[in-house]
Amino acid sequence: MLIIKSVDEGSVGFEIGLEPNDKLLKFNGQEIEDVLDYFFIESQEEFTMTVDRAGEIHELEVEKYEDEDMGLNFVSDLETRTCHNKCVFCFVDQMPEGYRDTLYCKDDDYRLSFISGNYVTLTNDTQKDLERIVRLQLTPIYVSVHATDGEVRKNMLANRFSDKIMSQLKYLTDNGITVHTQVVLCKNLNDGPQLQKTMEDLYSMYPMVKSLAIVPVGMTKFRAGLAHIEKSDKNFAETTIDLVDAFAKKCTDEVADAFVCCSDEFYCLTDREFPNKEHYCGYPQIENGVGLVRKFIDEFEDAVQENKVFNKKKTLLVTGVSFYPHLTKLLESVSAPHKVVCVENTLFGDTVTVAGLLTGNVIYDKIKDMDFERILLPQNVLREFGDVFLDNMTLEEFKEKVNAEVVISLNHGGKLYELL
Repeated sequence: MLIIKSVDEGSVGFEIGLEPNDKLLKFNGQEIEDVLDYFFIESQEEFTMTVDRAGEIHELEVEKYEDEDMGLNFVSDLETRTCHNKCVFCFVDQMPEGYRDTLYCKDDDYRLSFISGNYVTLTNDTQKDLERIVRLQLTPIYVSVHATDGEVRKNMLANRFSDKIMSQLKYLTDNGITVHTQVVLCKNLNDGPQLQKTMEDLYSMYPMVKSLAIVPVGMTKFRAGLAHIEKSDKNFAETTIDLVDAFAKKCTDEVADAFVCCSDEFYCLTDREFPNKEHYCGYPQIENGVGLVRKFIDEFEDAVQENKVFNKKKTLLVTGVSFYPHLTKLLESVSAPHKVVCVENTLFGDTVTVAGLLTGNVIYDKIKDMDFERILLPQNVLREFGDVFLDNMTLEEFKEKVNAEVVISLNHGGKLYELL
């Protein structure tokens, strides 16, 4: 059921007489679960609606153009479904206390996978949920596989139902759903032969299983009482890259698509160059950190102009440990008179090296005694919905503390060059 909060004037919903507080019960006789049913039906030209207005039930027939907006706004958004797994590598379990409640929410919601690209395990979904994904054609979705071997997956997710992943993926892909997948790689758990098997199993469903990202397990210093997982090191990264690249070459030779790629973090653990952009086949998993550095470097180099006059303000460019050498190299290549600041993550520990997990206080502690007039912060240090750092410090509070110009730099090399 959906409760209407408001109706846009002049919209189809307005013209057929829908009003605030009307309750939408069914579309085409099918009970409404959430706003995804509305998104799906809104694209149809003809359908019926069952509406409850103050206890009176009305059946409405709707005829409209396919691209016409119904103009309905609802009282509440999706209530996030939480995860019941006990994954040995769960990052939420490694969070320190005292931060925003949302940081401790374990979501495993196929609806957010479709809407926002969140990864789901499918272990918390019933056959009815899978049927709904197919009926509403919620494609693509993003699935955390980790291992296709049932016993290995049950061990990693601590969920006795998690060994059904291959049959679940087959049902979805056989019914027209495109899936992007990921493996969080843990040393001696799902690497080596297990990773080889996982790549082969998922590739067997290409192109409906469209891509596979291999990302290293993220570990903070707050792991007391949790399962032991070995730290990802240079040798582990090099071995993984070799295995994945060999399989990617086979895929490229067969279907002109690498299919599987390592995330940038693996390359940052080694001295190896990042692959060229062709390796990433259009960057289908760039939000997962796969190809982000290569794309950024190419964008920066494409934007470089001769005899460009750089901003004369003393500028600090903040970044994390992983990206620091690459950003430094870019600025050196154009002789930019600005300073790159490498901020170690003193909150989560030295195993967390990405900029996106830096907090406002950690950044401030690093730069507070430095001489600068302007500071460039990467966009991903702020939360997706609002100008707030991970530790709840607002951007305005940060600006007051540093008492200097603060500029948010988009994750785009060309835009950064313009700011310089």
